[in-house]
Amino acid sequence: MKKNVRYLIVSEMGGPGFRFVKNKIKMYDSGGLNEKDAINAFINNQLREITEPTHEPHHDMENK
Repeated sequence: MKKNVRYLIVSEMGGPGFRFVKNKIKMYDSGGLNEKDAINAFINNQLREITEPTHEPHHDMENK
């Protein structure tokens, strides 16, 4: 956020990270694409915007 990032392309977004950037940075699911293809898909408006966390915490991390 210090770099004025407006968009974030990720393969996954858990709850803590999602809540941290929600309403500050728009997040997009890479859809399993490599970096170059994900950027091209973003430019062509082909990525899905993430509006909620994409996965739950790992079971071994729940109590930490």
